[in-house]
Amino acid sequence: PEYDADGRLTRAIDPNGVMTSLSYTSRGLIATIARQHGVQTRLIEFDYDAAGLLDFVRLPEGVTFDYRWNEAHLLESVIDSAGNRVEYTYDARGQRISERFVDSVLATRKSTAFEYSARKLLTAVREGANPATVIDYDDARNPVTVTDPNGNGTIFQYDALNRLTRMIDPLNGPALPTEYRYDAHDNVEFVAAPNGAVTTYSYDDLGNLLREQSPDRGLTLYGYDAAGNLTCKADARITNGVDYSTCAAARTSGAAWVYTYDALNRVDTIDYLDTPAIPDVDYDYDTGPLHQQPTSVLNTTGAGQAVLTDFEYDVWGNRTAQIEVAPGRSGTVTNSVSYEYDRNDQLTRMTYPNGRSVNYARTSGRITSVTTDSPFDGTTRTLVDLAIYYPFGPAGIIEYGSGLRHYRTIDAAYRPADFILTSPDGIADFQAYSLDSMGNVLSVVDQFEPDDSISFAYDALNRLVDDSRIDGDSSVDTYTYDPNGNRLVRHADRPGYSEQAITMVGGSNRQSSVNASAIVYDAGGNVLENGAGLRAFFDSANRLASLNRGGTSTTHLYTGTGGLAKLVRLSNCSCSCQRTHEYFAFAPDGRALTHYSENRVRFSTDYVWLDGIPIAAIEERFGSDGAHLAGSTVITYLHADHLGTPVLGTDGVGAVVWENTPDAFGGAIIATAGPDVRLRFPGQFDLGVGGIHYNHFRDYDSKHGRFLESDPVGLPGGLNTFAYGFNNPVANADPYGLFSVRELLANPDLREASRDPRIRGALSYFGAKLAEYAANETCDPLLRGITNLGAAGFALTSSAQFGVAALGSFVVAGSASTTGIGVPAAVGASALGVLFSGFAGLEAVDATRYLEESVRSFKGESDCNEKRPCPER
Repeated sequence: PEYDADGRLTRAIDPNGVMTSLSYTSRGLIATIARQHGVQTRLIEFDYDAAGLLDFVRLPEGVTFDYRWNEAHLLESVIDSAGNRVEYTYDARGQRISERFVDSVLATRKSTAFEYSARKLLTAVREGANPATVIDYDDARNPVTVTDPNGNGTIFQYDALNRLTRMIDPLNGPALPTEYRYDAHDNVEFVAAPNGAVTTYSYDDLGNLLREQSPDRGLTLYGYDAAGNLTCKADARITNGVDYSTCAAARTSGAAWVYTYDALNRVDTIDYLDTPAIPDVDYDYDTGPLHQQPTSVLNTTGAGQAVLTDFEYDVWGNRTAQIEVAPGRSGTVTNSVSYEYDRNDQLTRMTYPNGRSVNYARTSGRITSVTTDSPFDGTTRTLVDLAIYYPFGPAGIIEYGSGLRHYRTIDAAYRPADFILTSPDGIADFQAYSLDSMGNVLSVVDQFEPDDSISFAYDALNRLVDDSRIDGDSSVDTYTYDPNGNRLVRHADRPGYSEQAITMVGGSNRQSSVNASAIVYDAGGNVLENGAGLRAFFDSANRLASLNRGGTSTTHLYTGTGGLAKLVRLSNCSCSCQRTHEYFAFAPDGRALTHYSENRVRFSTDYVWLDGIPIAAIEERFGSDGAHLAGSTVITYLHADHLGTPVLGTDGVGAVVWENTPDAFGGAIIATAGPDVRLRFPGQFDLGVGGIHYNHFRDYDSKHGRFLESDPVGLPGGLNTFAYGFNNPVANADPYGLFSVRELLANPDLREASRDPRIRGALSYFGAKLAEYAANETCDPLLRGITNLGAAGFALTSSAQFGVAALGSFVVAGSASTTGIGVPAAVGASALGVLFSGFAGLEAVDATRYLEESVRSFKGESDCNEKRPCPER
């Protein structure tokens, strides 16, 4: 490194050969950061006002951000290169009282208001025109009640040390509280859920968790090295009922998982069978600046099958390739996905395992069009011709290569309003959303097919209790729960939906039976029989290894990082079994990219995404010799709901070829016999056996609306370790099978909740996508905008790692927060080039006019509000 006379860094060269040069203003502020490798140069420029406040930032691809400050040096606005802006106002004490997202024509698209007490405590948060979330405090500044916009209040009680001891929710009341107790070091040692499920913990003097006794997943023991790395874990499946005093004692008996680390405290091996000579997972790492990122991970099963995953990176630190080698029908199968980026480190091109490339064109950092190049006939096809975005938010218009347009209108809290699909001939589909003050969807009205409209109802904990079709038969699905959110009854009178009467194991979240059929678990809380004819088996890594239902069974093989790599399916076994080998490729953030199978004929499906929204499924077919069958390419344009779940597929001329009309908990009902689209809830992939969906770290049972496995992170994922999305799957998504997006954004520290280095490593990579999921896939008003206000202000996080978040804890802020050189945290990037993947807007296009005109047209109104006949369907 080189320094100037004032001791400031001016030049440094990293092990990849990238030279970083910094220049400074006369006042010592950073003026430029230039990164150079060979002929490639990436320049970030900074300007400041007379007071030394950041005035302007220009990124390498020309994306700019303009900062405005008031006389008190408080940030007033941030304006992007498309003319979108976020504006802030303050009270006389410098507390932020409003935030507005404004588009390029100065129309307010989203607004949030804040109120404070005389003690400068945040007392109210209001999204759009909705009622406020209200917070009251005691004399020690602890929040004692939080009342949501629907008027439901949660009470918090504390001990003399200001530790949360009791939480009283608005439904269960004081008779059934959630209770917490602590040890002498303030570690939570006791949690009692409203249904009487008690989980206890013990720690060493350094605060390391040594022992967890859970009614859901049994006894788990932990051990650590001197650096605090987890080196030993023994769960109830391994200990087999033996109450070992320590994890070391369990390990001595060969009943523990063993982790080893290198000198940099990076996980080196994981041995699930305690046979160190043959580690189950083996890691290698980059020796350069990306030393925390693995270059290869080898996963070996107890049966000796192995999946090797290699990773490649460019000199800038971007992952450029992911290569998986798995056992094939004969020999091995290699799946390779490669990635290309622009100078802002934003994705511009992906190449799928079959050689297909997908190209992303960007304007001001946002994806504006998507094309695909076929490796078989050389044809370039347009998948998305135009994408227009709300300011610092999700896409408002997606124009497909088929000519269809999807208008996704939202309200002033960035919650769904109308989803309209239009063709050159007129409006093809119109789904109108109605929401309550909390953001729960009350109804989705199909303006063309009223019989397909749906209504929903919720209890005081925002759990779904009614999922009904608004049709002539008024068919109804209703749900009842125990005090901790376990389903007890499902009443269903729609075709294809089954009644459920469920009994529970006392003092736990395990189900005992459904419709008098036993539900069987192993000692670690994994469902072995679900009472509906499904049987499951789990491997030594506690992952789903096989499924069996009726005449179909599957066996599963995973990568060392936890992704599904291969599935072998036996079907039609009531006659003569047909064996199919199926392979998968997932993006680094967990999204499904490719699914292909081999039998006598091979077929493949590639999934293409626009941020968090699936936009196309591309099918190919191959002969027995592996040669591509000419003319077999089929593109299905996918249209997703407000969460990002595909519900409609159309062909190149706009005709509907695939439709999924699921129940609220994701039980798929495919109405057409067209393309085989397996995407379900965000992060889920239908395995084609009994309604089970792969959900990355767990597996979701859509028939029961809960996971097959107890949450691998325990209570940090919620007081009910089996529940999906707090039993509100209409508003919440859990893309990784660990936490809902709502919970992760409410408490980002939950990313560190898992002690499993494999999960922690994945979450560190996934974490960058959470804001993107929030922008595109959730309608929770407490998440939109609140989480990007900065770190200062109110934070209800007491004991959130042990379930408080499950009943509504959240993080908001009332003052500006900046990174080290003054870039606001609200913008979502640091000055050194973590570059605004979701926040830079499109060039000034008046999306407002298109959106509102479309709605007026459908309602039979002209631009001058004169009534006219509605367009013919």
